[in-house]
Amino acid sequence: MKSVRHYSAVSAIVLTVSALVVAPGPASALSLAQPDSIAVGVNPFDLALTPNGKKLYVTNSGSGSVSVIKTSTNLAQTISSFDVPVTIDISPNGKSAFVFDSGNNDISIINTKSDRVSKNFELGTDVSVCRINPKATLFGCATSSAP
Repeated sequence: MKSVRHYSAVSAIVLTVSALVVAPGPASALSLAQPDSIAVGVNPFDLALTPNGKKLYVTNSGSGSVSVIKTSTNLAQTISSFDVPVTIDISPNGKSAFVFDSGNNDISIINTKSDRVSKNFELGTDVSVCRINPKATLFGCATSSAP
């Protein structure tokens, strides 16, 4: 079974987190742990888990923020320097989170150690979505206008 690290279109203001537990051994038993409710911002849109599983990042398109949830405690903090953050990807080494902000038409890079925005890159107009490749060496954006 592959590990799933990325989900899209979370549709509730309270995020419900379920843990999938796989027992070691030849016949792995699957079970769902009791879900916890964690308050995040308005209109959560996308989420991404760091490779080590220690932090879950949630874009909140309605409140212009990104919620950072420490998975060991389920406590959330908020990064509020966005307009309409939609998609988020985590670098394979877990050191950076890449947030596409459709309101500002830019990509913000969050340092996952400090949970602060370290850089912003402006994009053209009418960008609809951006994603980073698995090695974090380039990202692509879809746009409806000519460059």
